[in-house]
Amino acid sequence: MIEIVLMLSSGAFLIACPYLCIKLDDCLESLYRNKHVINLLSSKHSIRREQYFNHAGFNHIKYYLSFYPDPFPDSSTLFIDEYYPTSRKHTYEEEKSWEESNGPQTYKGGLKEFVVEEGIKKIGARAFGYNLNLYSIKFPSTLEKIGSEVFVGCKKLTHIELPESIRCIGAEAFTYSLDELTILAKKPPKISDLGIGHDCKIFIPAESENLYKSSRRWRKYSEQIYLLNQV
Repeated sequence: MIEIVLMLSSGAFLIACPYLCIKLDDCLESLYRNKHVINLLSSKHSIRREQYFNHAGFNHIKYYLSFYPDPFPDSSTLFIDEYYPTSRKHTYEEEKSWEESNGPQTYKGGLKEFVVEEGIKKIGARAFGYNLNLYSIKFPSTLEKIGSEVFVGCKKLTHIELPESIRCIGAEAFTYSLDELTILAKKPPKISDLGIGHDCKIFIPAESENLYKSSRRWRKYSEQIYLLNQV
């Protein structure tokens, strides 16, 4: 077995690599997939996938939902924050008591505010997932790409503003709790599905209205689009 030591600004980070001829990136991806690495410090220009993912918050929601009779359809999926049971086996009083004792609002851990440092260009998939108390995040003017499911489970996050530099937004990047999404980019970023509710307002530069509303991917959000400084 070969040991690779990454020398970071905060000190050394030890990684055990089982193969001699393996690319470092492949090794890191393998470790992530097997959950041997929970957090890595961001590289010079990116925040890695699941870097700030809150496993305790994720498990809290899973336990909360275990009270209900119909099992969650896929235990591996991350969208348990959008799951609502369709059948009941408890009385109203029992459900109310469970909600008060174990509901999402009872979890107090995880990130609450976060400022992404200047120079970061990319945020990896699920980087901030299930930080149930995250209510504020600020992005640098250098940010170009946001991965998929970055804010899944961040139920207190209601407002997000993306800088003019943003070029690509991954699938289901946001959360259905969002009330407002502001995008300062004059050219519509590449998207698939934003992962927002129908009531979320999307604010864009006024001069870019036609570009956004005529874009194939953005067209479905045309009824939710508002122009900055004209509301």
